[in-house]
Amino acid sequence: MAAKLRFLKAGIKEWHDSNFAKENGELIKCRSKLAQIDLNVESGSLLGHEIGNRTKYSHGYEQKAKVKYLVDGDENTSFFHGYVNNQNRRKHIHGLMINGHWDLNPASIRNEVFCFFSLKFEEK
Repeated sequence: MAAKLRFLKAGIKEWHDSNFAKENGELIKCRSKLAQIDLNVESGSLLGHEIGNRTKYSHGYEQKAKVKYLVDGDENTSFFHGYVNNQNRRKHIHGLMINGHWDLNPASIRNEVFCFFSLKFEEK
């Protein structure tokens, strides 16, 4: 099983490198063009058609997020999934003490929570 997983990992790595090398190259090309346009802006020698190129290469914050994702790839995805799954685990009510005994039945827990909060928010 471990050998199969190692073989699969090597195949995925090869696929990732071949498919995302093009995007990384385009990203580096765009960044260098943006740097050149920014240098022209600072020196005051910006031409009219270069303004359009500037907006073409940078589409605001949404585009920056896409660029960052292209650079980082799926490196952070497992972190965020782990964080969300941990939050869901912590928010889940696994059991509740009802009338002196520990109850694990989701329907009775839901009913007890509903009754508790309906009494708290009852108008007097």
